[in-house]
Amino acid sequence: MRWVLVVVAVLASIASSAAAQARVPVAVSPFSGVAADGVRSSVIDALASDARVSVTDDGASARVRIDGSVTGRGARRRVVLTAHDAAGHELGTTRARLRGAAGRRALATAVTSLLDAALPALPAAPSPSETAVPTPPPTRTSAPPPPSAPSPSPGASSEWGDDPALLTIALTAALRSREASMTLVDDSTRGYGASPYFELGGRVEARPLAHEQSYARGLYATVEAAGAIGLASHRPDGTSVSTSFYRLAGSVGYLVPIARVIELGAGFGGGWDAFQLANNQTMPTVEYPYLRAALRVRARVLGELLVLGAEAGYRGLFGREGLSSAFGARGDSFGWDAGGTISGMLDFGLFYGLEAAYVQYVHAFDGTGGFLAEATRGTDGGYRVMLLGGYALR
Repeated sequence: MRWVLVVVAVLASIASSAAAQARVPVAVSPFSGVAADGVRSSVIDALASDARVSVTDDGASARVRIDGSVTGRGARRRVVLTAHDAAGHELGTTRARLRGAAGRRALATAVTSLLDAALPALPAAPSPSETAVPTPPPTRTSAPPPPSAPSPSPGASSEWGDDPALLTIALTAALRSREASMTLVDDSTRGYGASPYFELGGRVEARPLAHEQSYARGLYATVEAAGAIGLASHRPDGTSVSTSFYRLAGSVGYLVPIARVIELGAGFGGGWDAFQLANNQTMPTVEYPYLRAALRVRARVLGELLVLGAEAGYRGLFGREGLSSAFGARGDSFGWDAGGTISGMLDFGLFYGLEAAYVQYVHAFDGTGGFLAEATRGTDGGYRVMLLGGYALR
């Protein structure tokens, strides 16, 4: 049996040697940036665990060279990896965010992704006859190798574009208006106006999978609350009427990443608008609870530094408490809104935004009137111009 073991050992040695020869030799250049040596060591460890390649310190024998650049500090650290062939031609690029254990996993995934792109793009290996006779050294100084292709900016991804913020928390300050007009059966109108009034609030938006290099990154959720307290409306005779306006809204949705720049999708949620007025003979207190379906688009003009957005929604009302008892219980109502935004975030986390929107509720009345008058139709809405400022966690 001893000769059988010898044969098995020889065959295993041959197979191991063949597998080693089949691996593509890869060299890892020194990385640039703060604490780059540790990141480079992690990249080498990830390469060593990949059966397709072997890590070599001999740059002349390497068929692939990997360069790296580390930027940022703390939670903002990231690395950009670029692969070149022996002639200096770029084979692929990728990046990873370096945050604890998740950062190490992201770095290993980035190395695998880089090899997936680089290895199929390699030119054919030279035949043994081409490498059997070494090339004599040149008698004069060789020309320097071609420069490496520039690495992408730290905020860019080779496929998905900039990562949006995981969490954005913003305070809001808005100038708003409210113009309500009810057309009565005699074609006269009963109206109320408050323009402009000042509103304060806050908004939180979460994108829990924003760092995923897949379509999962498009999931989002938003919650918003705002109010205008201590307003004063006035009757035709000049008498003051105590006034308070509130609103709450929330939604979940999904944005499809398109060509690294555009995100297009839809959201679904609900909200509550309340226009509270003390007793008067013009307009009652009105509350609008609603469900809302909306279309949304984001265009990243300068990555996440400058983003243009637009959104339009339809509001299905649960009720119009106050209007029905005042102008007629029968009839239908609905709402709609549309708006645009300019927003962005800086590297250290500052979030800014400017938003303009218009909201309107449309009413129809039928049958017997209410305690104020008998109406046939009406509208209730206004504009909103809002500043946003806060913090974005990336």
